Amino acid sequence: MRHRRSLPAAALAGLAVAAAVLAAPLQGPKKPSAAELEALVARYFKAAEEERVTLRETLERGDPLTADQAKTWAKRLLKVAATAGPKIGDKARNYFYDEKKKKGLYLLGKLSGNGGLFFGLHGGGAGSGDADSAQAPWQGAVATKGWTAVFPEVLEKTEAAWGDEPTEKFVLELIEAMKRSTKIDTNRIYLGGHSMGGYGTWTLGGRHADLFAGLTAFAGAATPYRDPADRKTPIAIQEGILPNLRNVPIWCYHSKDDPRVDFPVNELAVGELKKLSAKHGGYVHHFDAVDGKGHDFPDPAPPLDWVAKHPRDPRPKKIVWQPFRSWKRMFYWIWWQNPQINTTLIAEITAPNQFDLAFEGASAPPSDLWLLLDERIVDFNKEVVVRVGGNEKFRGKVTRSLAALVQTAAERNDAEMLFSARLKVPL
Repeated sequence: MRHRRSLPAAALAGLAVAAAVLAAPLQGPKKPSAAELEALVARYFKAAEEERVTLRETLERGDPLTADQAKTWAKRLLKVAATAGPKIGDKARNYFYDEKKKKGLYLLGKLSGNGGLFFGLHGGGAGSGDADSAQAPWQGAVATKGWTAVFPEVLEKTEAAWGDEPTEKFVLELIEAMKRSTKIDTNRIYLGGHSMGGYGTWTLGGRHADLFAGLTAFAGAATPYRDPADRKTPIAIQEGILPNLRNVPIWCYHSKDDPRVDFPVNELAVGELKKLSAKHGGYVHHFDAVDGKGHDFPDPAPPLDWVAKHPRDPRPKKIVWQPFRSWKRMFYWIWWQNPQINTTLIAEITAPNQFDLAFEGASAPPSDLWLLLDERIVDFNKEVVVRVGGNEKFRGKVTRSLAALVQTAAERNDAEMLFSARLKVPL
């Protein structure tokens, strides 16, 4: 259940200061005072995205941060992020949204303490499926890894419920609540599922690939497009999934005689991953194609050894992103304020301090794109070069800013995805 915390008097006073700052006419690059910066930060974590845009612009007026100042602010902001939302329940069965109405059920395994986290997605379909059916086969295998296991139940039991927007947001909010509630190694969050849960693993794992270290899908496949002349023949996979998997390993299991989920769909998906790998590199995958197992789980218990070998790389040198949701603006070290759905962005660190970007399938000129930077990506003492389509668009030094730290801390509550600088790409 969600619990709203009342703000102390000092925080309310700070919000009043922030309101005054924003209400004042913008007359040139006026720098906020120290008190105003504190108030703006407090307000940012409570604000909707539309207001956050304005808050970031105001925060950018502050002086550039030194490396030490950035570290100090980072620690403070992560503490704020850790209290800026609901936490998980303390029972084996919990409801995230409303316990009385039993909305947002999730089953919680024993908290591991070592940081590993596994989300298990149940199977089912229209009118069927429950979290218990995922916990029973997965819990033992997860326990052998010493991970914490979470088994959410879809909000509405539709044909492909894990891809429905309310359930998709539920899973994402539950991940954030886990981060606020217990020690989580954010580079070791894994996603897996069987049947419709396998579909959910492909779908959510692709749309939000930057959250996960690895995926494991059994007897389930991403949504295909089919040949109009032969409905049994898949010809493509739904956008926003496969291109995004460049930096997330996936282990896929499927039996050729599966009577419920068409084997050719996974065969097509894996074939597309191979093509993407040849084009962009990456796309590590393992396809365990068997026969005679029907719609069953692998035997023995769900294998996690392969996927457990792969931690997340939060700053990959090359990113391929095909946005699917307009509200997903951050993907690794890219921020796209108004992402073009189904346009594919290829962003790569091609040399020290050099970034090359390209767009495929853009229906209009892209805009409002930012690079999120820190010492693990650039040398702040040297110029940064940004090229788009081979043409140089920016050359110059970048500076650390409170705006970048606040933006990424509020978005993720993840020290591994916290950035101290941001650079708007001139498009």
